[in-house]
Amino acid sequence: MRNSIPAFRHLICQAIVAYLVMGSVFAQTSSDSIHVLFIGNSFTVNRNTPETFKALTVSAKLPVSVGSYTRRGTGVDFFIKSDSCWRTITSKKWDYIVFQDRQADYYELPGTFPKDVLENNLKFQDSIKKRVPGVKIVYVAGWERHNGFPQRFRNDNTRLLINRILANYDFLNHQPNVNNIIAPVGVAWKRVARQRKDFYLIDPQDYRHPSNQGGYLYACVVFATIFMQSPVGYNYPLGILTDEASYLQKMAYQSVMDTISYTNLGTYDLPCGKYKDLLIAAPGYSHYQWYKNNTMIQGQRINVLRCDDPLSFYSVTAQDEKGAIKRSFGQYLSTIPFVPDSAYLTNLHLFGRSTGEVTVFPDVTHQTINMIEFSKGPFTVLLYDNHGKTIKKWSFDKNLLQSTMVLDVGPLTNGLYGARIISNTKDSYATFMIRQ
Repeated sequence: MRNSIPAFRHLICQAIVAYLVMGSVFAQTSSDSIHVLFIGNSFTVNRNTPETFKALTVSAKLPVSVGSYTRRGTGVDFFIKSDSCWRTITSKKWDYIVFQDRQADYYELPGTFPKDVLENNLKFQDSIKKRVPGVKIVYVAGWERHNGFPQRFRNDNTRLLINRILANYDFLNHQPNVNNIIAPVGVAWKRVARQRKDFYLIDPQDYRHPSNQGGYLYACVVFATIFMQSPVGYNYPLGILTDEASYLQKMAYQSVMDTISYTNLGTYDLPCGKYKDLLIAAPGYSHYQWYKNNTMIQGQRINVLRCDDPLSFYSVTAQDEKGAIKRSFGQYLSTIPFVPDSAYLTNLHLFGRSTGEVTVFPDVTHQTINMIEFSKGPFTVLLYDNHGKTIKKWSFDKNLLQSTMVLDVGPLTNGLYGARIISNTKDSYATFMIRQ
């Protein structure tokens, strides 16, 4: 027991919503670009998706370089054996490789693929990651033939076909050592087809390849997936009306935001919350870099940013212990969730889409912070200062369904601190402030 309560420091615990995530990729200096490579067939070539995507990034003032390697009528069985494809893959330190495989190989029942397709995909992603360390692979889960394959599946239609394609990409992404991102093009495709009968996403010449609208929707979904922000208001190609472009942009972003668990973006996001006039990113990383309206804010290299412009658009990147870049979802200041002031609260709940639940509350009398983790241990808790430096480490070996961890913060000086709770299955985060 320490001295009387008035003499104690007041602890302000803040919950940060923590669904894990892989970050996107603003590079570490303002002169660097985000390098994106498209690999695909005629579904990518016919409406020049890489160029449409590039035009979106230019309109958004994002520093991006775009490359492509395409071959009509092919899939992973061709690309994995192509020397020219591998030369393109190894020609640059790509941040993202967007891979559009032959969609006809994914329309069977979940878990069913043509011979060697699954095995080749596993080998392809393993080889890519070995040759381009740190690259993030984005699978394009799209569409195929209009009205599906009724000769194979009775009463088949486009919606059911896309559902099977989406399921098979999910099956692929849950194979051992596969942890990539899925661009939910098919989800957006279904929504537009259901809501807007006046839109024609399929080329009427062959009823397979994308129309101008379909190709633009494809590019918008990839944009929203990679940059974790809405393409609304950005560039659109000739042949698409302004209101049509706006609708497709909204559908693309909504489809990404509604499928975070499916797309695996929750594994790569850098959680960010708002406390009074501060933006606070999840602690435990290094090389924090804040962006305002997609422009780098110079000199802001910690996980806290003071801001007061509700009309501006903010995001943050940071580097994990393996050197991989994580990125927050880009949001306007007015839409970033508030982190509650807990000076008058006894319990806060920290939830994450893939992180379970942890309860965090201060014990002012004992100058400790108590954390109750509702999953199996053991746990490691790392404490960071606001520069991302590790200043303390606790280990809790209890192998219980509910573990209480008591962190002694008495010796700490005033300031912002972050805690990272690490288990065998997930990470959770909390941020707290100590002040006299």
